[in-house]
Amino acid sequence: MRSLANKKALVTGGSRGIGAAIVQPRAKEGADVAFSYASSHAEAEAVRRLAESERVRAVALRADHTEMEEVVAMVSEAHAALSGLDIIVNSAGVFVTGSISDPRRGILALDRQFDINLRSVANVVRTAVPLMSDGGSIASISTAGAMHHTVFAGVADYVATKAAVAAYTRSWAARPRPSRHPCQCN
Repeated sequence: MRSLANKKALVTGGSRGIGAAIVQPRAKEGADVAFSYASSHAEAEAVRRLAESERVRAVALRADHTEMEEVVAMVSEAHAALSGLDIIVNSAGVFVTGSISDPRRGILALDRQFDINLRSVANVVRTAVPLMSDGGSIASISTAGAMHHTVFAGVADYVATKAAVAAYTRSWAARPRPSRHPCQCN
């Protein structure tokens, strides 16, 4: 039996890299999968076809996760195409090197990483949570460097954004969940 049969998953950044490596096992375990991609329709189609080979629904959706209107459209389309959402995996991310010797380029690199690595996670979570089933789950991809000392030069901005993603996701997991059947006490 496939452990994710009848589940509906949305994976951001699912057309390549870690995201594509997340899409395929979800499909293999029986989940219908929607995933987003930023630019390469050809890469997205290849991942979609591979997921569909597991006899599940698979949908590739182009979206810029830093634009709230595009996130709303993507999440709504995924929800409609899959007839629900049970699993969200925030995998979209970028690593941009920036030199402290060039402050302007460094700030632009930091802004881009915060936009995609953190702000896009917030955009997706805030949009998807109201549409998710009871008992749904959210996972966000971070990096070991976000929790441990890293010795690589030039990764401070990236690690900072991923540490923020880890903290943001932990905070969402700890939030009180409103009851769908509120007690009516007199």
